Amino acid sequence: MLQVTRTTLTSGALSLINVTPLSGAGGQNVTILGQGFSSTPASNMVKFNGTSATVVSATPSALMVTVPPAATTGLISVTVGGTTVQGPNFTVTLLLVSIAINPASPSIPIQEHQQFTATGTFSDNSTEDVSSSVTWNSSVPGVLQFGVGGQALGKFVRLAPVRPSEKLARDCWRPPAVARSTAPSERSPRPPRRRCAGAHRS
Repeated sequence: MLQVTRTTLTSGALSLINVTPLSGAGGQNVTILGQGFSSTPASNMVKFNGTSATVVSATPSALMVTVPPAATTGLISVTVGGTTVQGPNFTVTLLLVSIAINPASPSIPIQEHQQFTATGTFSDNSTEDVSSSVTWNSSVPGVLQFGVGGQALGKFVRLAPVRPSEKLARDCWRPPAVARSTAPSERSPRPPRRRCAGAHRS
């Protein structure tokens, strides 16, 4: 048997009828429909689970408010002239704002491994290890081979001739410094060099 329940609103009394949408992230605008609101935005106090929100615009029957960045999931409340009414439950969704990679500027020898971690910062300023959720790759193609969860393997890409003054091991540990002399016969012996990911050789 179908039962229909009618709700009768007292004319002019503060009431909250609907909220659209019922979920969103901090900074998103939400529309609250009802009655008894003040046409002056600042005279309407709206809270998301106890956290005050900014009222962008207001009419006696509708409020547009911005979800506060620190809001958490919970009930919406509206207070006007000392009277408070509560509305439905609002679900706060978090947005990924940035990702920090550690180590930021690594040097990885050929055929050796380096564990990277990715830490995500979300719209509520919380952080979380997202290493297993992101896709890993190197800004220099072929230098690193990534496995699951940020495990990287140093790979040999190519050897390119460069001038002696430019012999830097890129994306790997630098070899020991070599002492120089103006006379070729007086040069100190060149130490053995280790092939590294992206290194150059003359």
